[in-house]
Amino acid sequence: MRRVLMETGAGVLIPPGDAHALATAIVTLLRDPERQRELGAKGMAAVAGPYSWANDRARFLAAIDRAGANA
Repeated sequence: MRRVLMETGAGVLIPPGDAHALATAIVTLLRDPERQRELGAKGMAAVAGPYSWANDRARFLAAIDRAGANA
């Protein structure tokens, strides 16, 4: 997930297991509707484009084809 969020800017990264950082990020976002809209728009663009199911399907099928060709 880190790579996807870094590439798309569609979310906030929180250190694993850091409840305080998570709470801080949630409160910060709750207080910033513009940031909420920005992250939402970037997330929608990501799943409509490079991270769409259609693209994932194509990459998955291509990987299966390559694996079959190398078997």
